[in-house]
Amino acid sequence: MSSGLIILILLCMKTSFAFRVKLMTSTEPCQEQIVHFRNHYVFHGEAAALRCPSFSHLNLEFSTATKLSMNLTWHWNGSSKIETTSRVLANEKSLYFFPVALTDSGRYNCILRNSSFCIEVSMSLIVYERNPRTGKDLAYEQTASLTATGKIVCPDLDEFASSQILDLKWKKDAVSLLCDGTKFNYIKGTTGLFIQNVCLADAGYYTCEMTVTRNNSHYKVSRVIHLITREQHRNTPVIIYPTMNPVAATLGSKLIIPCKAFIGFHNESIVQMWWMANENFIEDFVDDGRIEEGEPRVSYENGAYYIEVELIFEEFREHDAETDFKCIVRSDNGFNETTFFFTQEAPTFAWHIPLVAISGLMFLIVLGFSIYNCRRNINHGAYMTTKY
Repeated sequence: MSSGLIILILLCMKTSFAFRVKLMTSTEPCQEQIVHFRNHYVFHGEAAALRCPSFSHLNLEFSTATKLSMNLTWHWNGSSKIETTSRVLANEKSLYFFPVALTDSGRYNCILRNSSFCIEVSMSLIVYERNPRTGKDLAYEQTASLTATGKIVCPDLDEFASSQILDLKWKKDAVSLLCDGTKFNYIKGTTGLFIQNVCLADAGYYTCEMTVTRNNSHYKVSRVIHLITREQHRNTPVIIYPTMNPVAATLGSKLIIPCKAFIGFHNESIVQMWWMANENFIEDFVDDGRIEEGEPRVSYENGAYYIEVELIFEEFREHDAETDFKCIVRSDNGFNETTFFFTQEAPTFAWHIPLVAISGLMFLIVLGFSIYNCRRNINHGAYMTTKY
C-alpha cells in the first residue's frame, strides 16, 4: 500500500474522530456509558424521585452544567426520551413521579449531553406493592444504644425536603407514635425521631411519612427503618448497600458499585472503608488499573453520618462474574461487611454489533475506492506518456 494512501486513511480517521469529539449529534452514543448499581426501591402509589448520578460522578453542579450548555434527558428501558406529563416530571437533576406506579419499574438512563461531550448513567427503579413483608424487606437499618437517648432518621428525603417544611408522622409496627417528649420526641422541620431511655422493646420497624403537594394534589412519601438496639458505646457501622443479591452486568460495560454505610450520629471515631476481591486488596488483585476504588466520602445527611466508597470498573470482564467482591467498613466500635456478586447479561447496547460491521465495510469501500483511483491515475499517466 502506498504511503499516500496510508496518509489519506489516517487523515480520514483523524477528521472523523475530531468530528465526533467537537460536534456530537443528539443520537450518537455517549463517550461514557456507566451502570450505577444502586437500586431504588419505592412503594406503589407514593411520590418518588430518581436523581441522576452524573452530576456527582463529574463533581458538577446543575448551574455549571447549564453554563456549559449541557442538557439532561431521561429514558426508560432503552426507549425514547421521557416527556413531562401530569404524573412524571423532569426537574434539574431529578425525575419525579406523582405518584409512582408498578408499571414504572425498570431501567432508567439519564443522559447529560452538550455538543462535545456526553455521559449516560443507567440505574434501576423497583416499585413494590406495600404489605408487611415488603416493608421489612426494604427497611433501612439503624442502631441505638441501650439506656441512652437514641435517634433514628428518616432517610432519602432530599428530593422532597428542599421544597417544603418537613412535618413527619411516625409509626412503630403500624401504630402511630405519640411524640410529646415523654418517650418519643419529633421536632417539626427535621428528619429525626428521638427515643428517651432506649430499651430492648424499642427495637423493631418504624415508619416515617411525609406529604408532598403538587398541583393541589397530595401524595405520601414513606420510609421504613429497622431499629437495632445495642449496648451503649457500641455504635457499630451498618452497611446500607450493596446487598448480597447477585446483579447482572454486561461484558465490556463500565460499572460503578457504591458501598455506603451508616456510621452514627457523631463523627468522632476513625472510620475506614475498603473493597476486596477474593480476599485480596483491589490494587493487589488487578495491576492494570481496570478496577479501582474511589476516594472515601463522609457525608452528613438528615442528622446522621455516612461513609461511601465506589468500586469502579473501566471494563467488566467474564472472570469478574466468578469473583467475590466484598465491601468492609471498620470504626473504633466494630466492623461490618457485605459480599457482592455478578452475573452476566446480554448486551444492553446492541448497536455496537452492526456498528463494527458497518465500520469495517465502509473502511473496505474507502480502501477499494482509493486503490481504484490510484491505479486509474497511474494508467492515465502512462497513456499520456505514450501519446506524447
